[in-house]
Amino acid sequence: MCFSLLECDTPVELGFLVDRSGSINKQDFEKVKSFVLTVIGGFDVSKKGTHIGIISYSSDAKTIISFNQFDDPNFDYGKLNDTIRDGLASPEGGTTRIDLALEKADQELFSDITKYRSFVPKILLILTDGQQTREGDIDADLSAATRKLSRKGVEVFVLGVGDSVIIPELLEIAADKDENVYLADNFDELETVVEGLVSSFCKVCKRNVDIAFLIPTVSNTLQDVKVIVNAMLLTFGIKKYGGVHVGVITCAEQGDVILKLNENYIRAEIQDILESLQIKGSQVVLDKCLREASSDMFDVKGGVRNSVDKYLIVFDDGSSLFVQPAVNNAISTLRSQGITVMGMAMGSNPAAETKMRTISHVPESVWLKSARQREVQNAAFFARSVSEVLCKEKPGKCPYTDESEPCEGDASYDECDLDSDRARPCLDDMICCENPCGRRCVSLMPDCFSPVEIALLVDLSGTQGDKYKEDILENLKRFSKELVHGFSITETTARVAIVTYSDEAKVNKDLGSGQSFRMVANNIDGIKLSNKPNRNLEEALRFTNENIFSLKGGLRKIGRRVLVVLSSGEPTNRETSLSSVTRSLTDQGVEIWAIHGGADTSSYLTEVVSQSSYLLSSLDEDLEDFQKNFVMSVCSSKEGICRTPVCPPDGTDQCRQDYLCPGQEKCCPGTCRSCVETKTDCRYPMDLAFIVQNSMSESDFNEVKSFMKDVMDALEVGRTNTYIGVITFNKNAKIDLEFSSSVVSGAERKTQVLFDAIDKISASRDRSTTGAIEAFELARNRLFTTDAGSHPNEIRNVVFISNGKLDQPEEMTGAARNLRADISNIFPISLTNDIDVNTLEKIAVPDGEKNVYLTTSYSSLDQYRNKIAVDLCKRGGNLNSEDDPVVLVSKYASYVLFQ
Repeated sequence: MCFSLLECDTPVELGFLVDRSGSINKQDFEKVKSFVLTVIGGFDVSKKGTHIGIISYSSDAKTIISFNQFDDPNFDYGKLNDTIRDGLASPEGGTTRIDLALEKADQELFSDITKYRSFVPKILLILTDGQQTREGDIDADLSAATRKLSRKGVEVFVLGVGDSVIIPELLEIAADKDENVYLADNFDELETVVEGLVSSFCKVCKRNVDIAFLIPTVSNTLQDVKVIVNAMLLTFGIKKYGGVHVGVITCAEQGDVILKLNENYIRAEIQDILESLQIKGSQVVLDKCLREASSDMFDVKGGVRNSVDKYLIVFDDGSSLFVQPAVNNAISTLRSQGITVMGMAMGSNPAAETKMRTISHVPESVWLKSARQREVQNAAFFARSVSEVLCKEKPGKCPYTDESEPCEGDASYDECDLDSDRARPCLDDMICCENPCGRRCVSLMPDCFSPVEIALLVDLSGTQGDKYKEDILENLKRFSKELVHGFSITETTARVAIVTYSDEAKVNKDLGSGQSFRMVANNIDGIKLSNKPNRNLEEALRFTNENIFSLKGGLRKIGRRVLVVLSSGEPTNRETSLSSVTRSLTDQGVEIWAIHGGADTSSYLTEVVSQSSYLLSSLDEDLEDFQKNFVMSVCSSKEGICRTPVCPPDGTDQCRQDYLCPGQEKCCPGTCRSCVETKTDCRYPMDLAFIVQNSMSESDFNEVKSFMKDVMDALEVGRTNTYIGVITFNKNAKIDLEFSSSVVSGAERKTQVLFDAIDKISASRDRSTTGAIEAFELARNRLFTTDAGSHPNEIRNVVFISNGKLDQPEEMTGAARNLRADISNIFPISLTNDIDVNTLEKIAVPDGEKNVYLTTSYSSLDQYRNKIAVDLCKRGGNLNSEDDPVVLVSKYASYVLFQ
């Protein structure tokens, strides 16, 4: 594990038992006091931070400072050191009654009387220069005294000074944990063990880890869940760089992300969010909450990082609605994304453990936890044991394994439980992975949560029953699954299309259809030889360009575009236009990779691939390296415009590339490179009208309203000259917000006024879209007017949000044409798969396809917030030069965006 050393900001109940027996002279005792103060100096001692308790002992034991003193509003922290020095004025002489000191610690430090905090780590350090006095009728059982404290979750450490201590006795006091025993040759050496002790006391996981808590809010166990989560937060080194990121999902009838992974890095504020949770809802529908975790938390909009381990900790008391097939599908999606799920069964209901066993990672001895009343009462100890599990894992994703493949030699194996398991560790560049044959250490794979459009172009030429051809195809299929397994496949991250070809091509799966790794893998598994000997790659490439990398194919406006050609041989006929067809793909930003299934890499594919390193034979031994290179190359950049980052004083780079930044943040240059949430500052004033279909459910319309506010936030409307208008339509249309409403002084107040106005707009039960024509006429005749606060000489844009299936398309395009005569651009955004692409393009002309944004659901709108903000500024009426850069000026920084 990686732990912090000094300046521990984790709250701890830190107790000291200080030897004041006759064997310590006054000079050495001064060194003891300095040592105690130095250790305390490594912690944030405060009411919400670390509390200190001190007992001194010789022939008897005395409490110097108790934990409950820190709850006293009149306690003077500024005089803490003086209080300690006065309480430990000088050695007292006498015997060494460690037993009495341990008993007093049990009764007066770690007791209900002193109000010690159960949810924080509890540490007790015994300092001695000798051994327990056992003369006369003293019958000291030190191990029994230690056990009493251990049952309260107190971890006991012992520091022996000099050569009079007895090692077996020190181990007895430390519950036989040799790592909890420290030694110093003499009192001058005490300072040398401070760093090691503070490190041991402050066991904070500092690895790069994304951890989301899924918390049910419908039962009385919510308070116990809060105690456990609160205690776990104290075991994490929560930091933006080089630390743990935390997210929270509440779960009732559906899941709700209340804290994104990159939203807050201050532990106390996260604890406040946790404490604010109230019992809410009547039923936990677990599969819906798990799907929310997959789509909205472990996604760029949830702030996920590509390069780290990701965990979902699910709490359940056994009362959840548990629909097995739906839960299995949700868990399968999470696992394909590389998310490790830990099930936390709360309370004593056997159903809780049964349900959590179903969703937990394996082995269940590691990933299934039970939190009964004892664990809640000793939450700090329990939380630390969980944190140690999470901190033994390594970043990376397990390679794809085919469950139908037999084990090597029909043998099963069990090499590891965790990546860094002390008993059976994996090598540095390997991780512990599960397949049907058991667990073993394998090479780790990178993962990617960024938006990418991937098309697999698979050669099916050949006759079924031809073993040579079938073996080549099976190799290509296996490798294509391994290739896409490195990506999180959802509607907002990577999407995969499959085109098959021989003498002609056809779409096997388009970009818009259901997106999950299981669906893609099942689709690949179903591919068979075509029983046709010819292969026409030229036609297949042309077909893919027209039917996949186009609006007709459902192409998004964000992310990299990648084509992977999987070929079993050279074209059967001479192809004269291969270079020009390839160029038509690369001209619209498609990178082309290729895998050749034969014994040699075919030379004709060198004309197709974007660069020589993008070409490989499936029989080569470096397929693994090729896959890693593919994922890292494709996943390297994100949308948005950089702003100057805030850098540490020494100017140290906090990132190297976008891949390493959470969510939609980019790695931006300045005096250092740092991850920055992108914003778009238009250099000219803009009137921005949202024309929005509201004939949908309230929950779907809430997604639309959230997107409108996200775009406004990306444009920083509060402090720029951007004015907002809103028109909603169903069978009718109305103006909900005029541009004049944006004339508000104060950035925060302006933003809040606009957000409040949008929140008040309601969905309509009417499901018609005929009002779209009226909406465009309202925009032209009443909204984009000086009476409504419009600015005729500035950029004037419309974002048109609908289900993409519009009534009266001819009249609709006519109304759009009339509106375009008075404004700069119309940007249509569709919300479903079933759309009228031609009408949307006509609405957006003259830019047509450039201005049309496609989504497959209401919840996936958020992926466009940065992209459309840039386009709204970039394609204004007076920003029409393709060569001139658009300089986006703000009071904080200047940016240059080359169109």
